[in-house]
Amino acid sequence: MCIRDPVLIRRCTRIPQADPTHPHTHTHTHTHTHTHTHTHTHTHTHTHTHTHTHTHTHTHTHTHTHTHTHTHTHTHTHTHTHTHTHTPIRSDRHQVHLLVRGERMRASKAMQDRTLANPNVTVHLNTGVEDAFGGEVLEGLKLFDTHTGEKRTLAVKGLFYGIGHTPNSKLVAGQVELDEAGYVKVTHGASTSLPGVFAAGDLHDTEWRQAITAAGSGCMAALAAERFLTANNLARQFKQSEAATAPTNGHAANGNGADKATTASVDTPEAFDINNDKHKGQYALRKLYHESKRLICVLYTAPTCGPCRTLKPIFNAVVDEYKGKVHFVEIDIEQDPEIAEAAGVMGTPTVQMFKDKARVEQLSGVKMKKDYREIISRHLGAEVKVAA
Repeated sequence: MCIRDPVLIRRCTRIPQADPTHPHTHTHTHTHTHTHTHTHTHTHTHTHTHTHTHTHTHTHTHTHTHTHTHTHTHTHTHTHTHTHTHTPIRSDRHQVHLLVRGERMRASKAMQDRTLANPNVTVHLNTGVEDAFGGEVLEGLKLFDTHTGEKRTLAVKGLFYGIGHTPNSKLVAGQVELDEAGYVKVTHGASTSLPGVFAAGDLHDTEWRQAITAAGSGCMAALAAERFLTANNLARQFKQSEAATAPTNGHAANGNGADKATTASVDTPEAFDINNDKHKGQYALRKLYHESKRLICVLYTAPTCGPCRTLKPIFNAVVDEYKGKVHFVEIDIEQDPEIAEAAGVMGTPTVQMFKDKARVEQLSGVKMKKDYREIISRHLGAEVKVAA
């Protein structure tokens, strides 16, 4: 499955957020006021008593009281103003998290340097994926440290996973010699321990595991098999007539066997006809979404997506079985990225189905014809007829 702008997925429901490409200035002002009041009261009392003894006794008492009150008030005000300006790095892409199970990456040094220097890429070493979680769309991954076993979660909106790390050798297990990891042991390039059986690609390659090396070993295995058959008088030659190789009206001269509808031009307001079963482009999708009473099947593709080229003729053939009942729209996510973004599509190929302005299905990757038939028939309320 090809992932657009991977791991890393927008959702169908939008929550307004601040623009991450504009600077943000935050000013914090703190004012502290301290008031200290000191009151001092001094009281002085003087008592004078004079006694005169005569025939008459006169006593005079004079009391003088003096009170002095001093109040001192000190007010200190401190104002601190802090201004922080955050200018985020402008990024036209989402953050991509590269999860590496080992202690280092195996790519070339130049490619590693480019990856590490990219601000949109974060590399996590010694990290494995335990599980994925979310609702209708992916929300995150459950990760674990391959050394310590420590677990954590990582919020992501999409996932592009690498396959082929476990050799798919169960088919020949017990018939040809395997190593302890399950890889087929070969000699002289492609020969296995069983004469006449040759292995190619990642089934025996424990070091390089690249597409170009797999293609090369496939060529070696094919030549070795042809030589083996010839040497043992088992080879049979077949000749193809020129008529069989000539392009037909329904196929391009370059040998591309895709259905004509998959290479049709994008619908325009002038050329759009709602009565047609098959359409292409965002204009057709918008019109059908608001006006069509049929089930709408939307196939999101990309020019460089290999699985898309596989799915196009498959899905077109299925749609042909429901003439007049289904509207089919092909969307190129590079030509109409805003449509794919609004629909929450992060990988190709993806099939979405809409009915009465509501999305009722979303399928990623390539499925079997019978799977598409069953889903379409269910939403049409028709009897499911699966070809034998």
